[in-house]
Amino acid sequence: MKPKLLLYLTLVLSALAVSARPEFIYVTNSDNTITITGCTDSGSVIVPSTINGLRVTSIGNFAFGRHPTITSVSIPDSVTNIGDGAFTAVDTGSGLTNIVIGNGVKSIGHNAFQFCEKLTVIKIPSQVTSIGIMAFGGCFGLKEIIVDTNNAAFITSDGVLFNKNRTALIQFPPGKAGDCVIPEGVTNIAHLALWNCPHLTSVTIPEGITSIGDEEFAACSSLTTVIIPASVTNIGQNAFNSCVSMKSIYFRGNAPDYGEYWRGGRAKILGGLDTGTVYYLAGTMGWGTNFGGRPTALWNSQIMKP
Repeated sequence: MKPKLLLYLTLVLSALAVSARPEFIYVTNSDNTITITGCTDSGSVIVPSTINGLRVTSIGNFAFGRHPTITSVSIPDSVTNIGDGAFTAVDTGSGLTNIVIGNGVKSIGHNAFQFCEKLTVIKIPSQVTSIGIMAFGGCFGLKEIIVDTNNAAFITSDGVLFNKNRTALIQFPPGKAGDCVIPEGVTNIAHLALWNCPHLTSVTIPEGITSIGDEEFAACSSLTTVIIPASVTNIGQNAFNSCVSMKSIYFRGNAPDYGEYWRGGRAKILGGLDTGTVYYLAGTMGWGTNFGGRPTALWNSQIMKP
């Protein structure tokens, strides 16, 4: 083979090899590490641990966000931070079916995997100490969250994510079906931890939780029954908005403050709830013939079980 032809073929093959690799957009940080800020590739993507000899330590905000043609991503152990909205599929849909989170990751940002509907399981490695609000919100195929047993900050029970000492419910998998009985000892439900879980059918909240946040159960379209303990004194705006299957809300204590106004008047119960009956126990206070636009009825808990 002639030298010129050999050189030409070498250059062509080199160009093909380069074009076949994922194209990452990145910035060099002040400490000479790399943050990935974008990717123009599709299909299966393997994030490199180094670029130009510098260590890749972060997946930047929205770096892979709204990128529907990526089907799987493997994040190396060098990465310590996954940024806000890093893989969010809001407005575009997602083709992401698998994510491997490297063992070095410590922080997962707000909305990091929001609306990645094809993910069925998420595995949280041992070093993760921070998970942002709505990190897995709208992942309608997600049935289970698994946490490494050596993780000091988080734990899972039946696929549901809690903090390590089980005092806070962090995330109910949006694709999980059936009932949610929040364990005794849980005193906090993280903001939007049960938002938009379309297969959730009932929720039992334990004594000790004092507040239900804004939109906490909104868009749980199969939710029919909720049991609320006497410790709850405040329910946020739109907490049960678009819960179109609701039949019964059972209150063990006095009527809580839901403090919501809409168009100059008192809103319907819990923000737009149009169905269901509110049940209350004898001897509790603040109840009338209706509560926030829904009819009320006496709950004889010895006879009428939720």
